[in-house]
Amino acid sequence: MRINELIKTQHTSTPISQAEIDDLELTDLDKPERGAFAVGKPTDDPHIFRKQTIDPTDIKTDPTYLYIKTIEPYIDSNPYFPKTYILDLRKDKYGHIRPAYDVETLIHGTNYSEKAQVPIQDSGYTKESLFWMAARMYGSEDWIKAAPMTVSLPDKKDPKKDAQYVWGKAARLCRLLFNEYPTLSTAKKYNLKLDPKLLQSMDIIKRLMNKHGFQDDLHVNNLMIRRTNLGPQMVINDPLSPKGSGSTNFTT
Repeated sequence: MRINELIKTQHTSTPISQAEIDDLELTDLDKPERGAFAVGKPTDDPHIFRKQTIDPTDIKTDPTYLYIKTIEPYIDSNPYFPKTYILDLRKDKYGHIRPAYDVETLIHGTNYSEKAQVPIQDSGYTKESLFWMAARMYGSEDWIKAAPMTVSLPDKKDPKKDAQYVWGKAARLCRLLFNEYPTLSTAKKYNLKLDPKLLQSMDIIKRLMNKHGFQDDLHVNNLMIRRTNLGPQMVINDPLSPKGSGSTNFTT
């Protein structure tokens, strides 16, 4: 069964109480499920993660809402896009909108970040599977030579740190290429043959970014992993934020 058959898009508009809003705002900023603009929670269905916007949103200019609307025609054909659906345009007592979304359950990139002392989920992915995921994305077994340096070198005594290193390199290269698009000077320099679907995702995101004056937000929490029969798949989960909304430093 496909994820879009599991998720029932409702497009309703239901109330959100002040108590719910207070609870969202008090969620610890250090928790992986707490982003700058939304809080995510698991549902009873293990395939689906629910994401609730914290602050009132103008859906005509909101990066998350517009990203989801923009990628909607592509989510079945482009594996780099998350299978995300607008669930509910929830309204507070003043009539302000706080959208809620249903998202496929993904593995946080922080599982492999150097800041993750304890993995959020036991993904089971090794450095080898992450390496070959990136090799398919970037079209070369030498892709790692093109990737920016991560914060620290791998610890050969700790396989988990090796996986952190490979993921950090793969994720940093994704952001570098995104920032260079469409010139892609690094890809040309290292003779990378990028996956056409990756190029498509970059093009769609860049067009949306430029149209609305957004800034990129491709930090480690927003590059995630989907489980597939062929191994891990990188997913660009929530790549944009309002201009001037804060730092987009990429840390692993």
